[in-house]
Amino acid sequence: MKDSEIYFNFMLHMAAADGQIDDEELTYLDTCIERLGVSDDVYQNLKGQLLNLKNNGHLKPLDDTLAILSCSNNPSLAMTIFRDAYALANIDDDLDTKEQALLEKFAYSFGATGENFKRLMSWANRAISIKEEGEYLFEQLAGKQ
Repeated sequence: MKDSEIYFNFMLHMAAADGQIDDEELTYLDTCIERLGVSDDVYQNLKGQLLNLKNNGHLKPLDDTLAILSCSNNPSLAMTIFRDAYALANIDDDLDTKEQALLEKFAYSFGATGENFKRLMSWANRAISIKEEGEYLFEQLAGKQ
């Protein structure tokens, strides 16, 4: 399974975790697909999965994805997935208990404890704030050129 497929499979599970998929979540996922810069066949596959999810379709098993990811030698992928999944879960300014449980499952698949999980949540929140600040700054710079 390619990194982009692992990433997007987890993100689809996060979007579906609370039982409802909002337009904001769909827009965020669509942006994630475009940002990945994947090949056309992978892009079409991911867009198809997103359409399937919109139509209440079934997702690929999460445990398979977590097993592959927990054996990966790519900590950047795990960090990116956790941060982006946290952002997706909070897109409506409400971290649902099912969304939090999915983030916990992700962290615990790497051997995290309760305290580690709290630190990961805090890190994700700070990372998103820094990213948003950077986006704002560069939007301002682009507007001045």
